[in-house]
Amino acid sequence: MKRAMIKTGQGNSVSGKLAEEISYEDLVSYGKRAKQTYFHFEEVPDFPFPGLSPTLYPIWEEGEGDGCLVLYADYNFLPQAALYLSVNIDYLMEEMEKVAEQANNDAGHQMFEIAYAAEEDYDYMISTGVAIDPEEASNLNDYLEFISLTYIYPLFVSSLRFAALRHQEDLKQLIEDMNEIMYEDSENQSS
Repeated sequence: MKRAMIKTGQGNSVSGKLAEEISYEDLVSYGKRAKQTYFHFEEVPDFPFPGLSPTLYPIWEEGEGDGCLVLYADYNFLPQAALYLSVNIDYLMEEMEKVAEQANNDAGHQMFEIAYAAEEDYDYMISTGVAIDPEEASNLNDYLEFISLTYIYPLFVSSLRFAALRHQEDLKQLIEDMNEIMYEDSENQSS
């Protein structure tokens, strides 16, 4: 099989097809070098909303035994991700911070970090780092899917659910307020 053309020590824009050619062994090799090689995907496929764009950084970390490959992932996203589902972006961010904090507490270490994106094209960013065994994925595309489905997707879905419930409460309160105003109007007109 022809090897993927990767620029080491810098960023690489990759598609799902190219990412399938980048093996676990390749990622270990890039992760062990002093200069950082990273991979940027334009958009995550199979997500329920648009505008989620991940960058993966393979880093070899020495530790117990022989060490392990850790993939650090930054998921940049636009406010449209929330608007697409008719949820207030402020609610989404507040709920995401709560869910991330709970996940961090449950894990006993920093699993997620929520921040404003450094890139001008995006407004928000979720960061996570995951040590993945070679048995769980054989190439970069598999790793992206694993991280997205196991970590990022549940974080988004839980946060969106809580944000939607808050939005629903706001609408319920608005309807009650409007009913009260209309009732007072009709009382004033009849007297």
